[in-house]
Amino acid sequence: MSSRVFKSHVNHKHKVNTKKKKGIVYVMANRSMPGIVKIGMTRRPLKHRLMEANKSNTFGPPDRYYVICAKHVEEAYKREQEIHFRLINERVRTGREFFRISHAKSIELIDGYDGVWCDEDEHDEDDDDETKILKKKRSILPRETARLLSKHVCQGNPQNEINNSTFVKEILKMN
Repeated sequence: MSSRVFKSHVNHKHKVNTKKKKGIVYVMANRSMPGIVKIGMTRRPLKHRLMEANKSNTFGPPDRYYVICAKHVEEAYKREQEIHFRLINERVRTGREFFRISHAKSIELIDGYDGVWCDEDEHDEDDDDETKILKKKRSILPRETARLLSKHVCQGNPQNEINNSTFVKEILKMN
């Protein structure tokens, strides 16, 4: 589908204001849903979006969401919709922002847009010290690992070929 048709599809379907509005495009994951990521956008602080996703409710996943990567971009809604459109065949269910793709692929998609990567403190929830220690022990994908993985993938190595011992040693040092 051409960009013209895509633009028409997005503007017609959601009747959005096409003014350039900054925001954050993010990728979140949850250990309870391996192989699935949530790709969304927010104009609020990312920390607030993460807390909202992790609110307890009857049907939420048993584990907490964590941010794989996030980037400040122009036209955040449009960028989010472009990514969703590109991943139409990997969408878990229509109308939801969940996709069956690797973390590396999600990082690669976000990396393709101009913008500024979010710092870890922008999406760390305001946890007490004990919770922060528990999170580190569970080895949630740290931002540095995501950057390394992205760099490795961008060098032409798909995720399923990551067996480079130097790369693995670098990640293990970080965790």
